[in-house]
Amino acid sequence: GRSWSPPGEALLENLYAPTIIKENGRYKMWYIDVAADPWYVRYAESGDGLMWEVLTEPVLQLDQNWEAGRLFYPTVLKYHDQYLMWYGSYYGPEKQRTALGFAVSKDGLRWTKHPDNPVFEPDPSREWESHYTTSQSILRLPDGSWRIWYASRTKPPFTHKYFAIGTARMETPR
Repeated sequence: GRSWSPPGEALLENLYAPTIIKENGRYKMWYIDVAADPWYVRYAESGDGLMWEVLTEPVLQLDQNWEAGRLFYPTVLKYHDQYLMWYGSYYGPEKQRTALGFAVSKDGLRWTKHPDNPVFEPDPSREWESHYTTSQSILRLPDGSWRIWYASRTKPPFTHKYFAIGTARMETPR
């Protein structure tokens, strides 16, 4: 993993924080479209990972009371017959906190958000994660539980982008 060819031309523009999975010989990608505010999750598919067919309509948008301003960092995993997505959003009107929402889909295109979102949020009692808990990676462990690794920030003023990496465990997504 240390020797890479030089980067090629941009395959898609205005794209941020993609998640890509390969299923039945096709690449499926969920990403944040940053062309204009508010940011939202868009979907694209490819047979070769180079030429992408982009779905015209967003697949996930701001529509829950806790979400403020933008969606970002979608993490999508396929589990049994469902797609699971954890995604970030600003949390609260001042946009100095982030939290994670959770959504499920049968086809990867039409999503149902968890009614109790956000499902993971900053903990003010721990200085190192008092404001941001996003930029997540999620893995299902051999015992069937789920592990999340996430970046965090302290309270403003933000003197650095992220302060620490945290981890948490969940038995089963609901």
